[in-house]
Amino acid sequence: METRVPSPPFNIFAYRIELMKRLILVRHGQSEHHVRGLTGGWTDTPLTPFGVTQAEAAADRCKDLVSQETSISLLSSDLLRASQTAERVAKRLGLACQLDPGLREINNGMAVGLTWQEARKIELPETLPFEHWLPYPDGESIFTMTERVYKAMDQIEQLCPSTAIVVSHGIAGVALIQWWLRLDAQSRKGISFELDTASITELCVNSRRERTIVRLNETAHLSAIQ
Repeated sequence: METRVPSPPFNIFAYRIELMKRLILVRHGQSEHHVRGLTGGWTDTPLTPFGVTQAEAAADRCKDLVSQETSISLLSSDLLRASQTAERVAKRLGLACQLDPGLREINNGMAVGLTWQEARKIELPETLPFEHWLPYPDGESIFTMTERVYKAMDQIEQLCPSTAIVVSHGIAGVALIQWWLRLDAQSRKGISFELDTASITELCVNSRRERTIVRLNETAHLSAIQ
């Protein structure tokens, strides 16, 4: 009697053509809103002098990481703190930078430009599930922001070479990592990541075509300037 070996379960990702094989995520450096007690999100403040120093250190680290690469795209949120960080990376690597509003931080609506004390006065009551909570009028929920970032990255992936450097934000950066890991709305519940200012996260497709996190929230390049 012939023994039949059962076929392994079909894995769609094993047959996917990987367009982007490496993604380096840089969170912007320290911004004026950090030191002035302002809300973040779409409050559009520049880097502090310390943030500029952080951005330059992150740019040096990016150069180390891609020194063997010949085809690299550089993309950034169009918010000032991110684009100013990306400018340092662009200069260090000799690249042009494409600004994409889809990579912005979460939209804090009517809290834009307010202090945290002022923002608390207009904050809406927290609702469940948490990812659908709208913190401020005219703003975004984490779910809505994540869907926006996913859409932007889907489009970027179609146009980028195998390596991309993306400069973004803390909460939007979490969505970028979740996008890389191909987490759907259900899978990403309860999953987050800590991203410090000017940190670097490296994401790669390995030899087995698995989507990996090579380094997460790396800040060693900042140790000399703390």
